[in-house]
Amino acid sequence: MAWVALEEGDNDPMRFLHYIIAACQTFHADLGRSALALLFSALQSPFELPPLETMLTFLLNDIVHSVSNGLFILDDYHVITEPAIHETMAFFIDHLPPTLHVMLLTRSEPPLPLLRWRARGEVQDIRTADLRFSLEETTAFLHQMGDASSMPALSLSQETLQHLTERLEGWATGLRLLLLTLQGQKDQHEVEQHLAQLASNPLPSSSPLASPQRAIMAYFISEVLSAQSKPLQRFLLQTSVLGRLTGSLCDSVTGRQDSTTLLAAVERAGLFLELLDGPGQSEPWYRYHTLFAEAMRSEARSHLGDARLQELSRLAGQWYQQHGMPMEAVEAMLRAQEVERAVALIETICEQEHFYELHTLLHWMKQIPETVFPLHPTLCFSYARALLYTRENTPFSPLKADKMTERMEEMLQMAERGWRERGNVPRLGELFAFRALVTWQLEELRNAAEYARKALEMLSTIQERTHPQDTKWRSFCLAVLGMEAAGERGLDEARQFLQQAYENCASAQHRGFTRATMMMLASVDLARGELHQPAEVLRQVLSEARAVNDWGDVTASLFRLSGIYYEWNDLEMVEQLVNETSERGKQGIEAEMRELAFLRLVLIQQRRGETRAVQQQLNTLLARLQSIPSTPLELTFEALNWLIRLQLALGDLSAAQRHLEMFARYTGQASAALMFKPKMLQIRLLLAQGETQVALPLLEQLLSLASAKK
Repeated sequence: MAWVALEEGDNDPMRFLHYIIAACQTFHADLGRSALALLFSALQSPFELPPLETMLTFLLNDIVHSVSNGLFILDDYHVITEPAIHETMAFFIDHLPPTLHVMLLTRSEPPLPLLRWRARGEVQDIRTADLRFSLEETTAFLHQMGDASSMPALSLSQETLQHLTERLEGWATGLRLLLLTLQGQKDQHEVEQHLAQLASNPLPSSSPLASPQRAIMAYFISEVLSAQSKPLQRFLLQTSVLGRLTGSLCDSVTGRQDSTTLLAAVERAGLFLELLDGPGQSEPWYRYHTLFAEAMRSEARSHLGDARLQELSRLAGQWYQQHGMPMEAVEAMLRAQEVERAVALIETICEQEHFYELHTLLHWMKQIPETVFPLHPTLCFSYARALLYTRENTPFSPLKADKMTERMEEMLQMAERGWRERGNVPRLGELFAFRALVTWQLEELRNAAEYARKALEMLSTIQERTHPQDTKWRSFCLAVLGMEAAGERGLDEARQFLQQAYENCASAQHRGFTRATMMMLASVDLARGELHQPAEVLRQVLSEARAVNDWGDVTASLFRLSGIYYEWNDLEMVEQLVNETSERGKQGIEAEMRELAFLRLVLIQQRRGETRAVQQQLNTLLARLQSIPSTPLELTFEALNWLIRLQLALGDLSAAQRHLEMFARYTGQASAALMFKPKMLQIRLLLAQGETQVALPLLEQLLSLASAKK
């Protein structure tokens, strides 16, 4: 059995995934290692995080081979509010092998496809009504707990028991709390009188918690506290600020020296303290039951006051920092309103190469006053990066101008001002490289190239490049210049930039981006009319990507190879490669790649003479692409190109003319290289119309242009 006790701080998709993998390793120590390897491999790139579904697929594959009969429990799932985590869980549960079952313990119905699962008979609901104690169960529970405690044997009237069951609505936790309020009472009459009074009287109306169970909890907590010794009361209130507890941490917060002993005693006393099991613990860790902790914090605010609670959080933050727990230290310092100390910790965390909990970072940023940001350029830059990498994906994951990009620009401007004032040229270089990335994702390649040039000038001033991010940013900027040159000036120049990017990455052993630049080089060589050299490069990429389970690169290289085999007219190999590409789609393939794979299969049909079916499928594909505002221009142009060529082959010149006119709407958006396709199609149409004399000068112009850009 694997068990994860969730907290509000777990609303970060990467942290959540890490917890799932760690918990599943109770089934087998090596389970999930391929998923973690992919995560840390992808984090070598400063550009994006890997899709959660891709990593979950590796985990599911491991579960298939390692788990014969398992139960995976997620406790307190109601604290999860991040939509990306709910989507991840839906994917995980949809693809569960029959050897593993998932149990969600939650106070509210989660936003998961429960209706679909119920319709399939795949969900067993156990609701509050199913867990309520009957009168007989209440009676048995009171006698059983009474035997195990210091209370006298309970002999209550049937009427009192009935009223008590109705008053608590069969709530077992309420019964446990009730018994805690009675500990130490030896007089049978007093106990029965207390229970009878509770069963018949309403709870105090001043309770700040609205629901019946919360009202009962608040009432009982005050009673439970008053039943404890003064030192223990103080200990419970002071430690209520902690999400998880251990002896030395509680000593630092409370000033005691016996917290380890006291925690063990509290657990034995049944005061809703749960022991947390975990590997490599030097001392036991605990946590309070969620409802108990909430009510205790309310009592602590009432008894201790906000100022004292902030001081307790500050002491906890110091302990976390001293014990190498920076994430917990930030949370504690923010609760203590020690903003500057929290910011210093955040900046240190963000500079770590393998920091990936970006949703957590955004949560922290919302708690920092606006006046703080202009004083901390590193904080602003980290904020901007988190905004980019956690953006909500559209079908083709473009970056669009919206409130998120406005906030990102605001942060970048503050970071730039701060670093200029400090004369920090290397960090300015990183900032301009990041701007190149943002504008590139906005599909503004020319502007991206300008930022890349500025970044390279500033990054080149670094005498000793010890920070691994520097090489990555330099390589990315060189790749941007290569892509821009391929579209605007010439393939030879493009290849020079991309070769430099490749050498930078390879020397620094950044495997992921090395493969990316290899595929860019292959694309340039294909545009130069070469086939064998790009095919060899793509096979190498495919081999390396498979070795590290990078299915994104596997998919991309498979698809590019299928294009080469299409040129060689090896249709069987094309179909094999495209089908494997589509199969990888089950492991998180992007929507753009799915459409490209579909288009390639359609073209195979065309080569086999299935002309009418192909025309219908191309029209359907084009309509689908035009219905998605974020469709990349390259994909739309490719679909239009093949549809028009087919219409010309069929002699449907009016339809070809009509579709050719659609290119005009993209004139201001497309690069010169991309606009080459409609110009060639225009010449093909003129030739089909018998306008040879008009077509020849246009063809000569394109030939001259292509020769100049070789």
